[in-house]
Amino acid sequence: MKNQQDLMNCISNNPELMTILSIVEELHLPQACLCAGTIRSTIWNHLSTKKNHLSNDLDIIFFAPDVSYESTLLIQDQLQKMYPFYQWELRNQCDLHRHNPNTLPYRSVEDAISKFPETCTAIGIRMKNETLELIAPYGISDLIHFKVVPTPYYQADPKRMAIYKQRVYQKAWQEIWPNVTLYWD
Repeated sequence: MKNQQDLMNCISNNPELMTILSIVEELHLPQACLCAGTIRSTIWNHLSTKKNHLSNDLDIIFFAPDVSYESTLLIQDQLQKMYPFYQWELRNQCDLHRHNPNTLPYRSVEDAISKFPETCTAIGIRMKNETLELIAPYGISDLIHFKVVPTPYYQADPKRMAIYKQRVYQKAWQEIWPNVTLYWD
């Protein structure tokens, strides 16, 4: 895999992932996309020729100020009932800035993704009218080269960097993908 087109081909050639993206599109949630660990793990598994385990990690985000936390949970519960094979994690980004120290409210899904902890995880893909769209504020180089690097947003704040370091330590990605390189600063 060398570039964004290769990444998009990888996604579009994965029938299960395309089915999930269709399900997400059918939710009609504003700016909804599949993101973070779902995309990262899919790409790393593909590049490592490992079997993908999408049922373990389906991260879906959207941005809708008029959708409450309770409504989001109801939608997630409905997804779980309709598609019980998958573990759905649906998050409205309108209030999730509270999980990042010293962070103002997000303005969009793209803004939220730019404030994810690692560059390789700061990625989203959505489908609109059967066309895939990529959100990758830091590009895909770190993702396709198995580099775990803090995003500039996390690097800019000691409290966020502490969260990044704890997260990277807990995830133990090198145990799953031995060719992962971790960057601590």
